[in-house]
Amino acid sequence: MNDPVGHLDYYPNGGSLQLGCVHTSSDDSMGGAAANITAFFMFNGCDHERANIYFYESVKSDCGFESQMCDDYSNYENGKCEDSAVTAPMGLNARMLPGLNIPAKLYLRTNGESPFCIK
Repeated sequence: MNDPVGHLDYYPNGGSLQLGCVHTSSDDSMGGAAANITAFFMFNGCDHERANIYFYESVKSDCGFESQMCDDYSNYENGKCEDSAVTAPMGLNARMLPGLNIPAKLYLRTNGESPFCIK
């Protein structure tokens, strides 16, 4: 989902493939269609589940999951965000801050394992 749907939309590591998750395609399994579907959801569910883990870590840690407002992940990765000073925390402390254009697309990097938040 690349289009914002809320006031603040966060895209850790670009928003899809999360570091530390094992990824597979439905063609990787030799066990037939049912096994392929099971393997696909088992491995690719990790990315979606990370949202819960990141939130949990935002509660238990003093690290703020600082995110930067940017047009897209490519510009974020290349340091080409229009206003690089506009940041917002992700997780428990997420809130509207001055300078955020609504809807805001916010990007950040995480580690591939706990602690996920990069200070």
